[in-house]
Amino acid sequence: MCVVLLLVACQGAPKIRFPAVYLDMDGTSLGPDGRVRPATVRALARYRACGGRVGVATGRVLAQVTPHLGDLRPDLPIILYNGAVTLSPDGARVLDEQKLPPPALRAALDATRELGGVEAVVLQRADATLLDRDATAYFAETVPGWDIGADAVDPDLYTRSGGDAVKLLVFVAPDRAVAVRDGITAAVGGRARAVISSGITVEVLAPGVNKARPIRAALEAAGIAPTDVLTVGDSGNDVEMLRDLGFGVAMGNCRPEACAAASARIGPHDTDAIAELLERAAMTPACP
Repeated sequence: MCVVLLLVACQGAPKIRFPAVYLDMDGTSLGPDGRVRPATVRALARYRACGGRVGVATGRVLAQVTPHLGDLRPDLPIILYNGAVTLSPDGARVLDEQKLPPPALRAALDATRELGGVEAVVLQRADATLLDRDATAYFAETVPGWDIGADAVDPDLYTRSGGDAVKLLVFVAPDRAVAVRDGITAAVGGRARAVISSGITVEVLAPGVNKARPIRAALEAAGIAPTDVLTVGDSGNDVEMLRDLGFGVAMGNCRPEACAAASARIGPHDTDAIAELLERAAMTPACP
């Protein structure tokens, strides 16, 4: 009888502590080489096998996410453009889209032409990426191996886009991110929000757009409480999801605002910190 009771108790033990995990990509699930670490791939597979659900929340566009879907294998909606666009887990369907108001878009673009330290401006629509200048040499030196994927180059991004954009990605000199963010914020007022996403990028989004909002909607649609998600990120565009949802974890290479928003901090993205986090915090000993 004791053996039977023990077997039942073991079979009924929970295998995971968090039913869902949402991962940022750059500076988080992707290492410095732009790839998902093998240990992360193995830990995610084990986590899914034990009942966990996986989501991706990134500032990237779908074309930049697609090469990594085989490793990350999300089975929750994919969050792109820092929350402006939500896609089905296979990337085939648009579930939600939040566009920049045209007056705010124009004001932000005007500001980038006046502010010092702006190296290039990328306008992103759900269906196209536009660049304001030929920055081939700059990108090759600054973000080697990262494909901007521009469909066209035009100094008049507002006219070329028809005032249609979900996000602006502004590349800046390393010491100008704060000044450019503040300058754009002053120019757009409350019609948009500017956030620092890395030491050389500032992103402009519609008001209220952040990763937390679509993640919350995705979890609720899946029957998962927003308090039961493990979120992992490293930058200013991760603040809301680290602070407002479940248990937020910042990478060791986090920007100060992301570090402050998180409940815990792990190793940097050039280590197996995410795999260790999943093994130790997301799964229990009952997960085989």
